[in-house]
Amino acid sequence: MHLNRLSGVGAIKMRVEPEDLIERIKLSIADFSSVLIGSELEHVPHDEHTELINPVTAVLAFDGACSGIVWARCPEPFASFLAGRFRGSEEDSLLDHAGDAVTEIVHILGSEIRLFFSPMNKKFKLSEPEVFMGSEEGCESLINSDKRVCCTFRYGRQRLQVGVVLQ
Repeated sequence: MHLNRLSGVGAIKMRVEPEDLIERIKLSIADFSSVLIGSELEHVPHDEHTELINPVTAVLAFDGACSGIVWARCPEPFASFLAGRFRGSEEDSLLDHAGDAVTEIVHILGSEIRLFFSPMNKKFKLSEPEVFMGSEEGCESLINSDKRVCCTFRYGRQRLQVGVVLQ
């Protein structure tokens, strides 16, 4: 199942409060970061103008009670650092697996979105994630929407941006 194959045919109109989605995202990121990094990533105000240099972005579509996408992005060095932590590497980072790390974050967030919108897990589908390296064409049009909810998290000087776009 790819991003463009989830049509939203089974979606119904649902009233979603952005604050509820933000809280769910914050809890999910706090859970995985405390285990993976050993400390929580700090939630910081999202700044639309913060540009991430050479970002790694993963996008996963969902369809069910509601349809849309979940995305996560961070600079390649931070994604490499996270990949090292995910794989239990003694090295500080694993550049070759940067996309895998951001994909794993999107999988975690996608599962949380499934629980948020469909606690009984009925007819709720998640696509396979797609990874975009740098500023690939098509990525920005997917994640930039007036129907998006975004959060930014900080680990030292590094930033992780995550969001949900509802269709």
